[in-house]
Amino acid sequence: MVLLLVLSGCGTPGPTITKAQAMAVVDGYMGRMFKAVRGPVFTRTAQGDFGGSCVYPIDGPATGQINPGREFWTDPVSEREGRAYLDAVVAFWGTQPGARVAPWMKLSGEGFDAVEVWPIPDSRYRLLVEYFAPPGIRKVHVVGELDECIWETGTAPPEPDPDPDPLMP
Repeated sequence: MVLLLVLSGCGTPGPTITKAQAMAVVDGYMGRMFKAVRGPVFTRTAQGDFGGSCVYPIDGPATGQINPGREFWTDPVSEREGRAYLDAVVAFWGTQPGARVAPWMKLSGEGFDAVEVWPIPDSRYRLLVEYFAPPGIRKVHVVGELDECIWETGTAPPEPDPDPDPLMP
């Protein structure tokens, strides 16, 4: 008996949505949250686009694909205000149809609290809201992203540049 095993090429899948399309969705759900969940002392400053590099398998070379997203920080806020903001995020998303909310970390002694939200049913869009408590930086950090590997333009380049890790043999 002969067993034939065929593996798909994880690093070069077919067409995907574009970075611009993904960012329009990310900006939409982040904008809804920022509009609905306000904090009196929060000055959100964009740190720019967030785009992690995709690697297959987890410890392999980069594929040329990205996980697009945006990242924001607040000015320093008190521990009470930071945790109240996380509670307000949970309350807001808990009322949104289809959204899943996971307040997965409430670690007062560990230095930060966090809430993870999947705002769109059956999708890989994700929102992470963290508060870094004293003696840390006392700031709220928000990341909205598509937790999925895509090609920036929606299609693979003719010959994908894997951006190999120089430390790997």
